[in-house]
Amino acid sequence: MKPIEIANKITEISGIDLFNKSRKRNVVEHRGLLCYILRDKLKMRWEKIAKFYKAQGWPVNHATLINSYNKWYIYKTNEDVISILNDFEFVDETQEEIDKIDRLETKYTNLKNKLEDPLVKLVSRIPKEKKDLVKEKLDLMSKEW
Repeated sequence: MKPIEIANKITEISGIDLFNKSRKRNVVEHRGLLCYILRDKLKMRWEKIAKFYKAQGWPVNHATLINSYNKWYIYKTNEDVISILNDFEFVDETQEEIDKIDRLETKYTNLKNKLEDPLVKLVSRIPKEKKDLVKEKLDLMSKEW
């Protein structure tokens, strides 16, 4: 599961907005559950968890997340929180597999951004029979610079 899917499922089951800046115990405990799942079950790094939280509109640094994670032993006494945790099924992945997935996602994003470049779109529309001519003209232009 992706982090957003996990957060949405916790919100759906509990009815609590995890990214609300509330300090109410119930909200803090469910946010702690999300932090625990992201760190222990998905093996996410602190910076990536912080980036995910920020993307959801809750600016947080890794120190705050570590504090939340360290208090998991308190939060897991809440039966509602444990009940939600038990609704999830996780497949263990090695850190190497997770890092590989992260690298692939980064490469995918970078390639997607490059393909959105107007010049790339223009070049991709050049007919095959004209590509040599266009390359020759571009080479001449680049030499002029």
